[in-house]
Amino acid sequence: MSAQEEMPVDLVMLRHAQGEHNVFNRLRRANPNAVAPPGFADRHDSHMRVSYAGVGQAAVTGLWIGQEFPAGFDRYDMSTHVRARETAGALGISGAWQEDDRWRERDLGEFSGLSEAEQKALNARSVELRDQQPWSWCPPGGESFATGVSQRVKDIFDTYNRKAAGQRVIVISHDGTIGVAQYILERKTPDQWFEEKQRNTRELWNCQAVHYTRREPETGEIADQLRWMRSVCAWNPAASWNGGEWIAIPPRRRYSDAELLASVEKYPRLFAPDTSPDSRATYSN
Repeated sequence: MSAQEEMPVDLVMLRHAQGEHNVFNRLRRANPNAVAPPGFADRHDSHMRVSYAGVGQAAVTGLWIGQEFPAGFDRYDMSTHVRARETAGALGISGAWQEDDRWRERDLGEFSGLSEAEQKALNARSVELRDQQPWSWCPPGGESFATGVSQRVKDIFDTYNRKAAGQRVIVISHDGTIGVAQYILERKTPDQWFEEKQRNTRELWNCQAVHYTRREPETGEIADQLRWMRSVCAWNPAASWNGGEWIAIPPRRRYSDAELLASVEKYPRLFAPDTSPDSRATYSN
């Protein structure tokens, strides 16, 4: 069954509010010698709390959700991480929330909580592989977007196919996990995903919502698939994508022979041309 068949009419995925780890990561990017608060290194990533600023982000976002979805939702899912649970409660939308570990943050394994310099010191080759193609990269002891996270999200969508078809669903999850969900729903390729990351045209802020719908924005007619999306950051409207307006999801791209051959030219061949008979591909009946 396709991930698009019999999906919810509305699927709202919300990144958790700013966590205390987000605060420290920002400080560390500005000053590599920044000192973490006592107990930071001893706390697992999944146990990080929402910051005081994050509580305010969630309160504003909860007001927006109440205005946009006055009838509420049929299903309220959240990651098992502490910051996702705290965000759900701080929204104040009186949902009947349930934990789903499949919506958890990507596992960075031995790289979890480390700075860029610390990651390079631990495993420089792994960092090189990450920079080459982050979609396929698997951190030491962790999981890649292409396999671990992608499989979890596909499994979630299979559950929604069976148990939430035609419903309204809201989810509290994480930047990377929501990004993989978008990859699947918008039928992207790894190269498209990578190029979008490089352009940084779709940065997902804390407490920013990504809303997919089968409901035609102007007529209200229900389509057979999730065909439109918008992204709104209620507490920082400037971060909303396309001004928070609806974007039609394009169909899966098809390629001609010429387009395929042109697309690979950005990767120059590594071997010089060899015209010796032994190197020529031959075909015979």
